[in-house]
Amino acid sequence: MDLFLQHLADGLSLGFAYALIGLGFSLVFGTLKFLNFAHSGLLMLSAFVGWAIADEGHGNFFLVLAVSMCVGAVLATVLERALIRPVVGRSFTAPFITTLGASLIMLAVAKSVWNTEPKAFSVPFAEGSLDIGPVRVTAIQWLINGVTVVVMLLLAYLIQRTRLGLMVRAAAENTDMAKAMGVNTGRIASLTMAISGALAGISGTLLAASLGAVSVFAGDIYGLKGMVAMIVGGIGSLRGAVIAGVAIGLGEVMVSAYISSTWRDFFAFGLLIAVLLWRPAGLFGSREDRFVPVAV
Repeated sequence: MDLFLQHLADGLSLGFAYALIGLGFSLVFGTLKFLNFAHSGLLMLSAFVGWAIADEGHGNFFLVLAVSMCVGAVLATVLERALIRPVVGRSFTAPFITTLGASLIMLAVAKSVWNTEPKAFSVPFAEGSLDIGPVRVTAIQWLINGVTVVVMLLLAYLIQRTRLGLMVRAAAENTDMAKAMGVNTGRIASLTMAISGALAGISGTLLAASLGAVSVFAGDIYGLKGMVAMIVGGIGSLRGAVIAGVAIGLGEVMVSAYISSTWRDFFAFGLLIAVLLWRPAGLFGSREDRFVPVAV
């Protein structure tokens, strides 16, 4: 029983990390109506920035996390203004292809700068833990869990309780009508991308610190799991992305522990296929609101 509870704690932490990534994907898709393939690249580059700062001897991990978050937000904003905005409206697939190309460029740059060897990512309190009975919960795991809960609550408040959130929902529902009502949809698009990029920076750095290493392929591996969380939870549903991310993390850890680690990825993608066959809009999506990030 103690071992099961330990796996449960580990799976919950991994699931919250997936949920953070899924939130970034879902926010952009729900508001701007395209799948941001560059999110994985932003996650990876932000994690490397965090690693570089930590490697220089700056012991304050919260400073590392803040810088990574800012880097992700700035890169995402530049991406939206320079590459995405010029192609939006030309065709449905143009933003998808553009962000995919941007992701490949970021991967190539990262390989040329840091090569493909994983880099050790150590933080001062990595060995610390706050146990719950027989269950060992590390400081990084507590941090991942706490950050995810705080981010989810802040996003829920921003979207549902503020004037800015009202404008985001209006732009997501009908861009032309929102423009006619005086909403600056360009600014809303930049803000949405900035928040998504900040989430990529946070999740990438937390994952790297949790795993003790950062790699140029981290974005591909974990970004894909975040994308699965978004789709399974329901496109545009922030609550769904969190619940699906947690479910995927728990499932992967349990499958690895009780069946085989070779079946770890099968769980996530098997769940994706099953949900799409049973409920194509996702667990919390619907035909009417699957593109609108209001179901928090």
